[in-house]
Amino acid sequence: MKYIKKTMTYLFGNFWRVFLTLIPISVLCAFFVKPLTSVTSLYYITTEEFRNPKELIETLDFGGEWYYIFIYMGIVLLISAFLSYAYITIYRHMRTGKISIRTPFRYMNGGFITFVKIMLCISLYIFLMQLIISGVLALLNYVFWSLSFPYWIFRIIAYLLIIAVIIFSNYMLKTPLMMIFHMYVYGYGLMEAWSANGKLLDKKIILTMFFATLLPLLAIMAINFLCVLTPIAYWVEIIVRTVVYFFVFAYYMALAVIVMFDLCEIERRDIPLYRR
Repeated sequence: MKYIKKTMTYLFGNFWRVFLTLIPISVLCAFFVKPLTSVTSLYYITTEEFRNPKELIETLDFGGEWYYIFIYMGIVLLISAFLSYAYITIYRHMRTGKISIRTPFRYMNGGFITFVKIMLCISLYIFLMQLIISGVLALLNYVFWSLSFPYWIFRIIAYLLIIAVIIFSNYMLKTPLMMIFHMYVYGYGLMEAWSANGKLLDKKIILTMFFATLLPLLAIMAINFLCVLTPIAYWVEIIVRTVVYFFVFAYYMALAVIVMFDLCEIERRDIPLYRR
């Protein structure tokens, strides 16, 4: 819980000075990116006795639109640029105690490349997990329908599978968040950063990070289900998604820096001496 508390304290204390640059990509993602599509799509899938396997896979993977993958690639580059700026701003603030709008641009080259690598890895992971989930659910859907098994069993299995994937994904999320620090600050490559992470982790830190990274995922799930179950206007949904994305981006960027400062025992200059 300590990382959640520290992260939220930093968010509220530096909202106007650090995180406003994340608004553009939050709005962009609200229009084009719907995370955890598999979770919310289950609401529709499990209300029907049979779905065409091809249609089911398309719905779970891309919301039915395969060309979205090209839009996602462009969005990945934009997200990488804005997140690298936010990350560098936070890092410089904690390292020097000062916030500057122009200074982070001097370090954007290395930061941008780092985030492109990390975001591509995360995007590939999401794509593969969506593909695996949709394939398994399509197979189970067909088997249960063809053998006339009780459909409520399929619903239970489907939701258990999704929950297991979310827990596993949340467990894995700590790795790229921590790798950013090693790649940006020390200039490590992907594999070197991966190896360096293993030396910092113990069971206590793993458990602490698990709960710290779970908070935004729960927020995304709650909003997705709210948008699915509640007949709200499209523009209201966009506003809600924008707020959620903004929180997720800001939270993860602050968390990534705070955790590494703590694990590497680096003094934070953004905190007044009387509060350290």
